Amino acid sequence: MTVSKQIGPDYGRLKTTNVNSKTQTTNPALFQTVNGLIDGVKRFQEFTTQNFTDLTGTVSSSFGSISSSITALIEQIIIIRDLLEVMSLEIINSIPIDTSSGPVTIDIGDLMEGYNLIKDVTGNAGANNITLVGTVETVINPVINVNYGMLHIYAYQGSYFNWV
Repeated sequence: MTVSKQIGPDYGRLKTTNVNSKTQTTNPALFQTVNGLIDGVKRFQEFTTQNFTDLTGTVSSSFGSISSSITALIEQIIIIRDLLEVMSLEIINSIPIDTSSGPVTIDIGDLMEGYNLIKDVTGNAGANNITLVGTVETVINPVINVNYGMLHIYAYQGSYFNWV
């Protein structure tokens, strides 16, 4: 046995109440207006109930593919988050060098373990070179001799490497 749940007012009772009222004889225009409103609201409710039921079915059937897409996206976000967490363990030590007053010498042994960025921030390294004392890979005492130039050095257990 299927029980139908009524949504909205009992339109039959509204119509009966309107017909049995004195409005039908005392104010026929108002009577017709109320009857029209009852019929219009009933048709609108039937229309929306049917269309939203159809829409709900469509959304429900589409939700499976949307759900799997969202799950895949979340998995990608987790991978990116984990990758960023690993990358954040390697901090880049930025070493700004002021070459405005003359040449600068840096002892490579003073660099932090990990990634180091040595940068001419005043733009005078062409005239006032930055010299690194030590060996980076096979280069002995590398020099930054370009205005605003930079050198990337990765320090690991006493060894020094270029990195780009």
